[in-house]
Amino acid sequence: MTKNNIFRFFLLGLILISCPMYSQVTIGDDKVPETFSVLELVSQNKQGMRLPQMTTANRDAITTVSFKANPLAEGLTIFNITTKCLETWNGSVWITHCAPKVRITGVTLSRTDGSGTVEVGKKTSLLATVTFADPFPGDVTYVWQIWDGTGWFTLAETNTNTYDAFVSFVGDNKYRVKAINDLGYMVSNIVIVTGTSPLGVEPEPSTLTYVGAFWKYNQTGERLIRIPVGAANLNNSGPWQATVTWLQPGAWGVNDGVVLSKTRSLDPNVNKAGFTPNLAEGYKVLTDSTIIMGNAAPNTHIEFRIGLQKNFTNYNATSNPARYAIVLLTYGDGKWRRLFIRQGEGADYVMRPSEPNTPLTSRPNAKKFAPYNLKDAQHRIPSSTSNVYFSATTRAVWVDYPTMLGYVVPFNYGYFAAPVVQGLQAQPITPSQWNINSWWNTQGPDICPNGYKRPNDGSISAAGAATVAGSEIRQSLLLNPQNGGNTSPSANNADNSVGGIYADGYYDRGVIETTGGLGTVGKYGVFWNYGATPVPVLGGASFVGGQIGNPLWLFVGSSGRLFFNPETNASLFLPASGISLAVNALEVTMVGESGAYWTSTAYSLRNGGIYGRASYLDFNIWDENVAPIIRMNSTEGANHMCVRCVVP
Repeated sequence: MTKNNIFRFFLLGLILISCPMYSQVTIGDDKVPETFSVLELVSQNKQGMRLPQMTTANRDAITTVSFKANPLAEGLTIFNITTKCLETWNGSVWITHCAPKVRITGVTLSRTDGSGTVEVGKKTSLLATVTFADPFPGDVTYVWQIWDGTGWFTLAETNTNTYDAFVSFVGDNKYRVKAINDLGYMVSNIVIVTGTSPLGVEPEPSTLTYVGAFWKYNQTGERLIRIPVGAANLNNSGPWQATVTWLQPGAWGVNDGVVLSKTRSLDPNVNKAGFTPNLAEGYKVLTDSTIIMGNAAPNTHIEFRIGLQKNFTNYNATSNPARYAIVLLTYGDGKWRRLFIRQGEGADYVMRPSEPNTPLTSRPNAKKFAPYNLKDAQHRIPSSTSNVYFSATTRAVWVDYPTMLGYVVPFNYGYFAAPVVQGLQAQPITPSQWNINSWWNTQGPDICPNGYKRPNDGSISAAGAATVAGSEIRQSLLLNPQNGGNTSPSANNADNSVGGIYADGYYDRGVIETTGGLGTVGKYGVFWNYGATPVPVLGGASFVGGQIGNPLWLFVGSSGRLFFNPETNASLFLPASGISLAVNALEVTMVGESGAYWTSTAYSLRNGGIYGRASYLDFNIWDENVAPIIRMNSTEGANHMCVRCVVP
């Protein structure tokens, strides 16, 4: 033996003598293992033990006949990367250490907010109770659904068993829930919640929004809804839902209703300068969806399309002039709005002669209103005050779309420039002719088409009394009409109207003007010229607002106010014509912000009745800082206003 080998044996002996012998091992620390452990792993820096990683195929490859026969293989443990589970061989099979998969044996849906009716646009609280084959179930996903008339529409998927669902339909709202886990799913019973029409008018929005949509009886093309949600602090952003919540009973049929789509229009020029109207019929909504959902980030838009499935085949301008529907939009932090749908261009009632469920139950003077304002059939623009376009035999015609202002008119002033025309008297009149008894009934013809007339506000042969009794316009449009409007405006009546913008196949395809205020043309107008030739502007007026001689004014579409019957949902849209700045200026401003419509009634107030004032419907559109204004008022006739005609 060499000296080196002798030294090695000697050193090994010293080590064995000086070190105690342990049958237990600690890794990661120098602590003595616990008495009950053979191997102890210690880690304080997030390090762990990594077992052998195997797929199921790898595991099966080592499970040979000899492996199974070897009792020493019992207890072998791996991590199965296919199943993501620890597995141990027990001598006959691999045992998984994941949570057991437990079969769902039942799911019951119930309400926790009582059993009463709920207004459309508000929520009902639902609870899903799930039973399992084992008292320690795994994770469950809950899929909440509502019946949309053709199928079950998914409202949400949650990991919790409670959900607050919007009540979307007038009538039965049918809800169910699917409870799903790894072994399958079960469907609950159906819970029915009865939805009722909203009471009153929705709160004023914080951004201007659409209030409805219109089709002629033979139109079905897309109507475009694009609503800005504004900044995050307005609480309009986030998830939104649009639902066809109501169809007029008996007026719509199978595969004959209102449908919705989130896809954008295929028209490349829509909402751009140079857009072409009259194209909506070429772009249909080719779905059967009555519920759609989306998510709008702050400073973006809620966007969707509305279409109709069929023409209104039972349309009759006299006996069946329109049919109606409602699209409900819910968005933001529980906000809601109705979009009033109308198909049919016949004159129709808003408020009917008998309204037993309203503050004014009997309305003998209620009239059917036409859905359009007036224009000259040849799109002429008066070049002097001597132009007379309308007479007892030559009447105005309807504009092409409900949002178009058409001509605005004075009633006792000699300047007439487009769109101001001498429609309310046959020729300019002088102050000596401003007598209360000759303003309307003897001085000139009515400009309404044959079979129509201007609505009165009471008497047309003597000074008006400014009362609800005898007033066609108050009884026809207002849910709770008020007296007044003579020496001061009547009390406000905002119970059955909403201000906003209207999708009629023209306005919704154009570029909406967004600047406004006194001294400007106004906000929310859409301009398009039918090819009229510019003519001189009368009076030498400076361009402060909208110069009335501009041919573009013939075809201005604007925002306005929609009046509706809260029981029948019949609706009528009146675009906002703005106001004239001065008697001689021939200028209109605040189009889309302020609306005014003449009646055929006047008051005698000044200089013993020599000078008079005319009655008109006065309203604003929308302003988050100003309360709605819908009232009767009076003014001297030099102001320019629209005319909306009624059936006598």
